[in-house]
Amino acid sequence: EGRLLWKYDLGSSIVSRPALIQGALVASAKNSREITLLDTDPQTSAANRVIDTEFVSDSEIKAPLFVESNNIYVGTQGSTVIRLRVGQNRAGRLDLTQAWCFDTKDNIECR
Repeated sequence: EGRLLWKYDLGSSIVSRPALIQGALVASAKNSREITLLDTDPQTSAANRVIDTEFVSDSEIKAPLFVESNNIYVGTQGSTVIRLRVGQNRAGRLDLTQAWCFDTKDNIECR
């Protein structure tokens, strides 16, 4: 039918392709430099749509997000590749944790 079920404004344009993981939508706005995990349930209110956010870089995120199992891989304009792990916190809600970072320019792990 093409009905709009929900929408959420991340504050700037989205240039990296969002991805689905564990029933949530992972997205990044160009100017935010963070990854946002959104609840996809149409019954969730806009005020409760964001499950978690994780700051990942001082550089823009333009590359598509890649999901494998419970991991999200993020490439940034600043020559870093970041792996975020999606897990559950003590309250049973999904959360994001940076598990690994690699600087491809200097060929070293980063923080």
